[in-house]
Amino acid sequence: MRFWVFCAVLALLVVGLWGGLSWLRPFGPAPSASAPEARVTEGKVAGEVAPPGGRPGPTATPRAIFFRREPYGPVKIDPGTVHRLELGRLEAGTLVRAVVTVQFNSRLSNLSGVPDVDLAVVGPSGVVSSQAQARNGYQLSFQSPTAGEYALEMSNARSRINAKQVGVQFLQP
Repeated sequence: MRFWVFCAVLALLVVGLWGGLSWLRPFGPAPSASAPEARVTEGKVAGEVAPPGGRPGPTATPRAIFFRREPYGPVKIDPGTVHRLELGRLEAGTLVRAVVTVQFNSRLSNLSGVPDVDLAVVGPSGVVSSQAQARNGYQLSFQSPTAGEYALEMSNARSRINAKQVGVQFLQP
């Protein structure tokens, strides 16, 4: 019996709150969040005119261009030097994805350093992407903004003692 009384009181409380909240709203219709105010401006809008009830014509879908290349390395990069990997000429919008492996040249180097390199992708307009202290397994990904010659610069300039072995595995779509 008490359960039903509790449910009835709870129902009256919910109905009372709902009705009470309507007094808090301003008079007039509630503004719609999905319908912004329309503004009429003078001028023309560039675009395609579709017939009433019809659809606009098809548009060209950009094609995805993926960079493909055999794995590179591992190459030895001496301390304080920069190794440049030429990627060649890339079209605008080419997607390049790769995994970089970095290891010490000798096992004794683990005692006195960190296996990392600085990476920079250089294009015709300058540095496109860079990563300081990239470690083993770093996933490099960039899209060429313009057509031109691109290169990946792998720098071991932070190290004064340890040479490093660096390899690049290019990923396919």
